[in-house]
Amino acid sequence: SGKVIDFLGQMLKHHPRRHLVVVMDQAPPHTSKKTKGWIASQPRLHVFYLPKYSPDWNPDEKVWNHLKHQELASHQAKTKEELKHLTRRKLQSMAKRPQLLRGLYFRCCVSDFFG
Repeated sequence: SGKVIDFLGQMLKHHPRRHLVVVMDQAPPHTSKKTKGWIASQPRLHVFYLPKYSPDWNPDEKVWNHLKHQELASHQAKTKEELKHLTRRKLQSMAKRPQLLRGLYFRCCVSDFFG
């Protein structure tokens, strides 16, 4: 719970004039009494929870799936550090392709709802 609150607090701090919308799964740290109480005290923070056991509706899962099966599919890291470096590099590359990310989001959040 503490890490979730710290993270959300940092987001609010870095965007002092904006209302923030956050979508989270229902992992215990996200839904604890402590976290929910803190969220309720933040008028600029609007949190929506995904249904339980619904990774297909989570845009992050689409990004990780694409990273694993497309971006990293032809690479074999020999060490943990090499895997971290390669993953970071591929994520940075994906971040420079907003159409790709929009497409992953669309497939997740629109096509799953409307067929």
